[in-house]
Amino acid sequence: MRRQFTVFDDLWGLVLRNPLATAAALAGLSALPLLLLMPLFGAPFDRDQAVYGVIARGWREGAIPYRDLWDNKGPVVFLWFVAAFTWLGENIVGPRLVAALAAGATVPFVWLSGATLLGRRAALLAALLFATSFANLFLQANANAEIFMLLPLAAGFWTFTQGARGRGLWWFGIAGILTALAVLTKQSAVWTLLGYALWLGILALRNPSERTRHLMAGVLLAAGTVLGFLPFAGYFYYHGALGDFLYGAFGFNLVFASRYPFFLKLIPPLLWNPLPLIGGAALWFLALLGAVHLWRRGDRLAWLILLFLVFSEVAAQSLGKSSPHYNVQLLPAAALAGSVGLQVVVDRWRAGQRRLGRVALACAAVSIAASAFVYARPAPEDRFQVQYALEDFLSDYAGRSVEAQEIAERVVALTEPSDYIYEFGRQSDIYFLADRRPASRWLYNRAYDVDPSVLDEILRDLEEKRPALILLTYECDFWTTEFRGCEDGPPAKLKTYMDQHYTYTGSVRYADFYVRRADAAAVGLPAPVAAGVEPVLE
Repeated sequence: MRRQFTVFDDLWGLVLRNPLATAAALAGLSALPLLLLMPLFGAPFDRDQAVYGVIARGWREGAIPYRDLWDNKGPVVFLWFVAAFTWLGENIVGPRLVAALAAGATVPFVWLSGATLLGRRAALLAALLFATSFANLFLQANANAEIFMLLPLAAGFWTFTQGARGRGLWWFGIAGILTALAVLTKQSAVWTLLGYALWLGILALRNPSERTRHLMAGVLLAAGTVLGFLPFAGYFYYHGALGDFLYGAFGFNLVFASRYPFFLKLIPPLLWNPLPLIGGAALWFLALLGAVHLWRRGDRLAWLILLFLVFSEVAAQSLGKSSPHYNVQLLPAAALAGSVGLQVVVDRWRAGQRRLGRVALACAAVSIAASAFVYARPAPEDRFQVQYALEDFLSDYAGRSVEAQEIAERVVALTEPSDYIYEFGRQSDIYFLADRRPASRWLYNRAYDVDPSVLDEILRDLEEKRPALILLTYECDFWTTEFRGCEDGPPAKLKTYMDQHYTYTGSVRYADFYVRRADAAAVGLPAPVAAGVEPVLE
C-alpha cells in the first residue's frame, strides 16, 4: 500500500507542478460530463424541457417569451435552447448536448475556485468530484434549468473568490453580473447572492478597519447584479412584455412557492426523494465531512465555501418540492467541500486511521452500483424511466413523457402544420413532438391552478385562434391533483366552450381528443359520438 501511495504521489505531483499536465487533466475532466450524460441524449423530453423547447421554437419564429408563450423559468434557459436549435436543429438531442458541454465548461471554474481558496491539490480533487458527479443519473441532469445554471453560478463564485482574496474590488461587480445570469436561468440562484451579501456584511461588522472595503464590495456586487438584469428588462420593455416577464419569472414563483407547506421547505430534497442521495453517496459523504472540517477551520475563506454550500442547499429546498434535479445546484459547492473531506480521508488512511476511508469506500461502492444499474438499461428511454422511478411510482411522470410520442403522432394525423392546438394539462411535450402551435400562451395548467382567472384569457385565446384540436391530459388521482375540482372534469367554463364547439373523438393513452366540429368531417371523423360510447383513436 505504501508503494502504491508513492507512485500515486509522484503522478499527482507531476500533474500539479506541470502546467501542461494540469491543463490536460482539466481537459479530460471537462469531457467527463459529456461522456457520462451521453447515454441519456436520446431520452424523451420531460415536461419542463418540452416547455423550454416550445418557447425556444416560438422565440425563433418571432414570439416573445412570457407575453406570447408563458413559463415560470428565467429567460436564459430559453436562450440555451434557442442556441441548441440554431446550431443543431430542432430535436431532443441538441439541448442535451449543449447542456453537457455547459456542465463540462463549469469544471475549470470549480478548479479555479478551489485553487483560490484551498490550493491546487484540493482544486484538482474538487474538479474530479464535480466532473464525476454527473454519473449520478438520479439527479436527472438532462437539459433542465439547473444544469444550465451551473456555468454562470460557478463562474460567479470564482470571480467572487478573486475579490475575497483582495485581487480588486471590480471582481465583485463581475460576480454580480454572472450570478444575475444564473438567477435568470433558475431563480433559486438568488440565494447565492444572499449568501455573498451575508458574508460581506459579517466581515464588515467584525472588522471595522476593513468596513469601507466590504461595503464597497457589496455596492459593486449589487451594481453588477442590476447590470446583469438590465439587458433582459430592456428587451422585454421594448417588446411591451416587461410586466409579463416580471410576473412569469419572479412574481408567480413567490405565489407558487407559498402554496407548499412551510414544513416541507425544511426538509432537504435528498431526504424525501432518496435516489439521488444513494446515487451520489460518496460525494455527499465527503461534502459533509469537508463541511465539518471547514467549520472547525473557521477562517473567512472556509466560511465562504460553507455559505456557498449552505445557501445552495437552501435554494434546493426553499420551494418545498422533492424534485431531484433541484440538487444539481449543490454540485459546485459540494465538490469544493468534498475535496476537503477527501483530503482528510486520505491523510488519515496514511496515518493508519482507516475508519473514514472504509466509510468513503462503501459510499463509493453504493454510488457506482446505483450508476451501473441505470447505465445497464438497454436504451435511453429505459434509463430515463429508471431516473424517474419514484415519480413514476406516484404519478407515471416519465411514462407519460414516453407515451407523448404516440399522442403526438395522432395529433399530426388529425391536424395540419398551420393549425393551432390546445392541451389542457402539463404535457407540453405534445406541442413540441407534434410541431403544432399552442392556441394560448398558457401552455400548461400550473398557472391556472395558482390563478384560476387565467382561464378567462385562455377562453378568449381559444375563441380567437379556434384550435383544430383540444386535448385533455390533466392528472387527477390520489397522488396528483393538477387543479381544484378536477375530479368533476375540466373547469366548467372550458367544458361549456368545448360542448359548444368540439366533438369528442376518443383517446390515445391518457389524452382525450376533441376536434372542432367544423373540422371533424374534413378529417374523416363522425359527428358527435353517441352517449356512453368511448372510441379509441388508433
